[in-house]
Amino acid sequence: MEHPIKSNTRVVSPLARLFYLIFNRGDPRALAVYHVVPERRGTLWIHCHGLQRRGASNLEFTGVPPEFRDEAIELMFALVGIARSKRGLAEGGDFADRFTARGQRFAEIGTVRATARTDAQHAGVLRVVDYGKTLADGFPKRLFAAHLVAKADAAKDPKQQEILYRKALDIFPGDFAEMNEGADIDSVSPDLTALQHKCNVGAYFGLAEALRTLGKGSEAVTISGEAIARAPGWAEVCRNRILQSGGPEDRYFRYWQGVDIIDVAMRQRSAAPSSGPARPSAAVAGASNGFGSRRDRRV
Repeated sequence: MEHPIKSNTRVVSPLARLFYLIFNRGDPRALAVYHVVPERRGTLWIHCHGLQRRGASNLEFTGVPPEFRDEAIELMFALVGIARSKRGLAEGGDFADRFTARGQRFAEIGTVRATARTDAQHAGVLRVVDYGKTLADGFPKRLFAAHLVAKADAAKDPKQQEILYRKALDIFPGDFAEMNEGADIDSVSPDLTALQHKCNVGAYFGLAEALRTLGKGSEAVTISGEAIARAPGWAEVCRNRILQSGGPEDRYFRYWQGVDIIDVAMRQRSAAPSSGPARPSAAVAGASNGFGSRRDRRV
């Protein structure tokens, strides 16, 4: 698929790329050329050129909503860095890495699939999709949500955190976990990869805490109910942490002090549009502290 090359198509200008080639050859901006191309349905096709000369396959995102352009570019840079350092992402392979922020509590996971592109400029490009998904599943909303949550967790300003967490929930409201899933996760150094991928728990619990900090106690309590509904098992762990934190005994604290987690979860799930027993997604079925029954291929 040919496309015009204009100033707004290029993510990194030729002059900027030359700078990185001279002064920081390992930077993803030096490793490839990146293009952002509008698609017919109003979304974006974001891809790179040149990795094949470095022993790796070129990568692409399709169906990117325009409001997620910046996140797509950030993720593309990160994945190109991984592909280069680990000698490529294998066709049909999975990746799992913590590349957005230091100390993040979950890995960002996904899968790369071969495309049918045959033109000289884009042949052999691999499409990034959500973990275990196919080309037909399109835009990797779970991966993007995880990236936003990791950014929010690392942010210092609670208002900025609120914006990022809400953006993550807009793109992926999350599925329901099994009732006790997450109850055995270590609260001190948790691995939330499976729950994040399945339920977007980081966005719910993080947003509640950010709202509390901003003095929005009523909203914090409402979001806490949503968080409990998504992952009751992890909510039990979080309640213990909140009650032992020594924080102010405000409305948020009192809510967690008296909440019946099972009752909240059952009521909210029964009121959900797709009510009924929670079913884990195929990609993470059977997960505990890992992220699924598929082999964890770290690249």
